[in-house]
Amino acid sequence: MNKALLLCGLLLLGTAGVASAAGLQFHWNACNAAGTQDNTFPCDDDAAVFDIMGQFQMPAALVGVTGVEFTVDLAAASPSLPAWWQFNVGECRDSQMNILEGTPLASACPDWAANGASGGLAAYNEGTLGPNTAHILGGFAVPAAKAKNLTGTPNYFAFKVDLSTVGTVAAPVCAGCNIPVCIVFNGIKVVVPPVAGQPDGSVKISNPASPGSNFVTWQGGAGVGSLLGQGCPAATPTHKSTWGAVKSLYR
Repeated sequence: MNKALLLCGLLLLGTAGVASAAGLQFHWNACNAAGTQDNTFPCDDDAAVFDIMGQFQMPAALVGVTGVEFTVDLAAASPSLPAWWQFNVGECRDSQMNILEGTPLASACPDWAANGASGGLAAYNEGTLGPNTAHILGGFAVPAAKAKNLTGTPNYFAFKVDLSTVGTVAAPVCAGCNIPVCIVFNGIKVVVPPVAGQPDGSVKISNPASPGSNFVTWQGGAGVGSLLGQGCPAATPTHKSTWGAVKSLYR
C-alpha cells in the first residue's frame, strides 16, 4: 500500500468518531466504492477531465431541505501553491476548476436535489493555511417551494469538483502538475429555512463516513504540509466556520 495513503488512514482512525454510515465521502471519478482515493496522472495531456465526487449521508431524516453549503481544503507538497493549482481570474489555470451539481452518469448515488438545484463555486481562497494551500467554498439550493425531504439511508450526491488538465503540456504551461496534493472534504451544512423563534434546524456534517472516506490525493499525496502540520489530511482543518460566505450563490 502507498505509504502516504496508509498514513492518512491511520491519522483518521483517531478522528472518525462512533462507527456510523452517516458522514462524508469523497472519491475520484465515481461515487461510493466505484471511485478511487488517489489519482496518479502522467501530466502528458491537455484534454483530460477528472472529477471528484462529494457525497454525504444524513445522521437522521430531515424535512424541508433547501440547500447544501460545503467546504473543501487542499494542500500541496511544495513551498507555495503550484501554478497548476491556481484557478482564479488572471492566474495560470483560470477557470479550469469548477464545482458542478447533478448526479454523474457513471455513478449510482442520488442527487439530494434530484438534479434541480442551482449554485456552484463561491470562492477559491489561496494561502488560507499557508502559501501552498487553498480553501474552496461552494453551495447549491432549490426554491422553498421545491424543498426536499432527506432520509438517513442514501449516500446523497452533493457536488463534483470538475478538474481539467488544460495548461499541462501546451504553452503556456502551468508548472506543478506532478506535485502531490491532498484534498479534503471538510464539511457540509444541510440547510433548512429559518423559523422565527426557533433554533436553526440545519444539520452540519464534518466526520468521514468511514476512516479515510473524506479525502483524496493527487499524485499519491506524499510530503504534504501546511501551517497546521504535516501529512494528509493533517495539513487541512477538520472544519471551517465559513458557511455564510456561500449564501450569495442562491439569494
